[in-house]
Amino acid sequence: MNALRTDLEQYLSIFESELQYMAGDAHSWGDIGTGGVLYGLWSHALRPVIMLATPAGPGAIREKAHFAVDPDYVIWMSESLQDRYGIQYDGNYHSHHRLDLDHPSPGDTEQIHGLAGRH
Repeated sequence: MNALRTDLEQYLSIFESELQYMAGDAHSWGDIGTGGVLYGLWSHALRPVIMLATPAGPGAIREKAHFAVDPDYVIWMSESLQDRYGIQYDGNYHSHHRLDLDHPSPGDTEQIHGLAGRH
């Protein structure tokens, strides 16, 4: 049975190594926003399991208050990982650590609601 269970608390799992990678990446860019792409699988409880965090690609845009992945890199990486290992694109991540925000930005909130509505 693959029906969505609404009685379960929603969360995701992520490998500790990938959290360490993301923290190191954010730290290395200092005041400049950075991020990357998340890949993994979905559990039987329909929860994402993040197995890999990758860089944003050579054409990524990194600014103090704006970040965007390199779309060509994401397409290439997604196809490669799907074909070789069966893991799939689960989303992007980016840093806000130097902007003194304690919640997602309005743009991030709008984007995630749009993605959730489509998926």
